[in-house]
Amino acid sequence: MKHILAVCATPNGLRQTLSLVERHATVITVRTPEEIEQVCSLERLDVYDMIVMSSIAWRIPRTSPGLVRHFRERFNGPIVAIGNVAEWRSLMRKAGCHHLLPSNQETAKLVHEILFPRQVS
Repeated sequence: MKHILAVCATPNGLRQTLSLVERHATVITVRTPEEIEQVCSLERLDVYDMIVMSSIAWRIPRTSPGLVRHFRERFNGPIVAIGNVAEWRSLMRKAGCHHLLPSNQETAKLVHEILFPRQVS
């Protein structure tokens, strides 16, 4: 079973999008400042096979690009960023994201292609 860390601002956020791959992967969603800080306190993130991020709430002290840089220091796998603002996606690429998507529509397909390249959905 694969493990995906999903970082988002809303309760349903990426969960609905990633529900299409949940039969093959466990999706751990973090969205509150406390949950994000818990993940950031981990020395290593290699328990995850992929990190998927959308824009996080303004009330969270860490910025999305800052989180990506932090994750990149502890994680060698693919990081996917989803956001409809081109400038934000550019910042996320510079911070270390491998894949950038403008909306949730293509996320499940991309995640499936990366994590399960030989399986048909």
